[in-house]
Amino acid sequence: MQNNSTSRQSATGRLQRLFFALRPDRQVRLALQQRYADLDASLKQGRPLDKDNLHMTLHYLGNTTTLQKDCFIAQAQGMVCTPFTVELNQFGYFPRAAVSWIAPTHAPPALLKLYQDLAVVLASCGYVSEQRPYRPHITMARKEKCGQQAIRLEPVNWVVDDFVLVQSVSTGQGVQYRVLERFG
Repeated sequence: MQNNSTSRQSATGRLQRLFFALRPDRQVRLALQQRYADLDASLKQGRPLDKDNLHMTLHYLGNTTTLQKDCFIAQAQGMVCTPFTVELNQFGYFPRAAVSWIAPTHAPPALLKLYQDLAVVLASCGYVSEQRPYRPHITMARKEKCGQQAIRLEPVNWVVDDFVLVQSVSTGQGVQYRVLERFG
């Protein structure tokens, strides 16, 4: 149920926090949660993400106006996402962000191409992609307290055949990621 303040914000064109991502299906999300649960307790001292929030960010758009969002959607609609497989087989930690993650040891070329092609079309809407190298991963927990070098996991194979535009919404129960559009 949408509250009145959310309705007013949409009606007045307030900013929405948006990002493009790959969203695993339910089976893959459950497998990722199981891989995380199977890890030694000393490796996972953070706050695990809800399975419905698991995703692999392509491009973080930040606070976005309705006009910008419409441009991003129009550009993404022209994209083709040729199916590819991502082998998620590595667990690790980003110390600065204090998050643990599961990622591919090697990003498939099709994933990198999708990332690059999307950046190119979004540039026509004024989007400037990050200058850091793209490190595809799925955040598994936040506020991690222990650092860990990457370790190998039993692989989870994920067939990707589309990407999504997601809105990050803060609620009393935490952040929820809502899929607004599906592409590819």
